[in-house]
Amino acid sequence: MSQTGIVERLDYQESPLYAAQISNFEQGKREPPLQLLLAYARLANIPLEILADDELDLPAQLPAPRTRR
Repeated sequence: MSQTGIVERLDYQESPLYAAQISNFEQGKREPPLQLLLAYARLANIPLEILADDELDLPAQLPAPRTRR
């Protein structure tokens, strides 16, 4: 299915969706919103877990809280 076809079939109502955005998601340039992933999973008839990864780039340490003077 083409990117334009995906956009048409998703019928995503949260915000305008364009084929270029689908391309950016596919290339890893941008992360799609969770609602869009859910809509895509439903369209493709696959579990959401296949599309969503739980790997976050977290710092090794949390920064110290800033103190006010």
